[in-house]
Amino acid sequence: MRTLGLKMMSRQVMVGLAFTVLGVLSSCSSLVPKVAGSDVQALAGLAPSPERSQWGYQNQAPRSLLWIGNSFFYYNNSMHGHVGQLQKAMGEKGFSATSVTISGSGLNWHDVESNFRPGGVASYSFVGDNEVKFNAANQSFDAVMMMDCSQCPIHPKLSAVFYEFVAKHSKTIREHGARPILFMSSAYADKPEMTEPLAQAYIKAGQLNRAQVVPAGYAFENALAKR
Repeated sequence: MRTLGLKMMSRQVMVGLAFTVLGVLSSCSSLVPKVAGSDVQALAGLAPSPERSQWGYQNQAPRSLLWIGNSFFYYNNSMHGHVGQLQKAMGEKGFSATSVTISGSGLNWHDVESNFRPGGVASYSFVGDNEVKFNAANQSFDAVMMMDCSQCPIHPKLSAVFYEFVAKHSKTIREHGARPILFMSSAYADKPEMTEPLAQAYIKAGQLNRAQVVPAGYAFENALAKR
């Protein structure tokens, strides 16, 4: 059985990736050349890129984020859970996150349109002593974080599907007033040479669809090199 590097990461590395996510969500970094920037950006090699207004959204972090992907997002207490804990530790309030994942899935497995259906995903939540809070019917997501299967973007039989569904889902997300964000996957533990091709595929897809890219693959590679 092949081991996926992201699933084996320590809590320290997981938190580091969560910082990488926050760095992208809260900064003006959209696409990610391999150059070190500020302290938060240095882990992944972020560098400043065009102002957000050029990419069709305002210079602010999303208040409500939908995560669409696979087991990379739900292993180790989930990526959105770690990001949420960091936001809470920083004193940030009013953020919400919803995770929609399918084990082993590619982006073409997901019906993104259905996640915006009124009365469906995130229509209520549990608060306090197991109380149900019904959210406003018109409440939706500000942004959607997407990730394809671990090797889909560079697989000879699946790479075209990756670009097709990044485009399709990005269009759907924008039609609902949200912005698309891509989560760059990491290499297999025994195949570190996957890092650069995966990175280039995600960056290209981000450029083609005016989407931000979270450089998790670079962050994971850099974190392993420092262990």
